[in-house]
Amino acid sequence: MAGVELSIEGKPIVEGAIKKGLLINCTHDRVLRLMPALNITKKEVDKAMGILDSVLQEFTPYSRVGNTTGGSL
Repeated sequence: MAGVELSIEGKPIVEGAIKKGLLINCTHDRVLRLMPALNITKKEVDKAMGILDSVLQEFTPYSRVGNTTGGSL
């Protein structure tokens, strides 16, 4: 399990991800919870991160999954 803390409301992100085929949920209003299967492939991870990135771009001006600059979403 992994969590992604956001600086914005998470519910619209979850709804957008689900519409694009990525099942995630939101806890504490601003934390996305990701729970991939233990046997997930790299290809599936890449696809999921691509979906999450595209959804985040719809809601935030600064949103690149894997960004290591320390910025906050």
